[in-house]
Amino acid sequence: MEILNNPPIVAAFCQIKYDRDAEILTMVDSAANGLGEQYPIRTDHFSAQIGGLDEVMKKGVGETSFRATSKSQLNRVEFRTKDQKRKLIISEDFVFISDENKYTSWQDFRRTISSLLEILSPLLYNRNIVRLSLRYVNRFVFDEFGNPSDYFKTMVTSSDDYNNDGELFKYGFRLVSQYPSTNMVSNVNHSLDVDPFNKYNYILDIDVLDHSMLIYNIDTVMHNFDGINAKLADIFFNTITEKTKGLCN
Repeated sequence: MEILNNPPIVAAFCQIKYDRDAEILTMVDSAANGLGEQYPIRTDHFSAQIGGLDEVMKKGVGETSFRATSKSQLNRVEFRTKDQKRKLIISEDFVFISDENKYTSWQDFRRTISSLLEILSPLLYNRNIVRLSLRYVNRFVFDEFGNPSDYFKTMVTSSDDYNNDGELFKYGFRLVSQYPSTNMVSNVNHSLDVDPFNKYNYILDIDVLDHSMLIYNIDTVMHNFDGINAKLADIFFNTITEKTKGLCN
C-alpha cells in the first residue's frame, strides 16, 4: 500500500452498526469511566413521544381540547474531546467514531478505534454486527483548475463538439459501486467549489461499507476494518493522478 507524506484527509469516520437494543444505553455509564479525561464532554440525546394525538384524529376537524403526554427516552450518548476534534457516539444500534485531527496514517487511526473498542467491548460483546464502515473526507486546494483530468482519473466530461467558454468554478457528482465478492459497497462523492480567496477546493469523499454479518469480536472487527481500509485506499489511489499524488508528498 502506498504511503503519502502529507495525506489530504481532513476528517476520518468509523461506524459499527448492530441489531437495535435499547438496553445498551443502560451500560454506557460503566463504559464512560474507561474514557477518563480523554473524552470529558458528554451530551445525552433524548427522543420524545407525544401521546394523546390519536384523540384529536378521532374527533376530526374543528376546535377541540385534549390532554397530551410526553415521554422522553435516552437514544444516544455523545462524548467529545476538549478541542471537539474527536467524537464517540453510542446509540441503540451503532457506535460512531470520528477524528478531525491531522490524519497521519491508518495505523494511528486504527489505534484510536481499537482503544475505544477495548473500552466498549463489554457493551458490544456477542452482538450481531450488520455493517462496518470507514469514511475519509479528502480536501485538495488548487491555485488553478483548468483541466480536471490533470488531477483526477474519474470525472464528468462533455462531448467533443461542446464548447464551453465559461470558467469552471463549481460541480459535483457521486459514484456508487458494489463489490459482491467482499460484501462491500463504496460511495464516492466529488465536489468542487471556489472560496473567497479564489482557491479551488476539491473534496473527494470516500465511504466504504462492509455488509458482512458477524458476531462481535474485537480482533475480527479490526481485521475487517483492515480490509475496508485497503479497499478505500485502492479507490483513492485509482482516482487521483500522479500530479495530485505529488501534491501530497
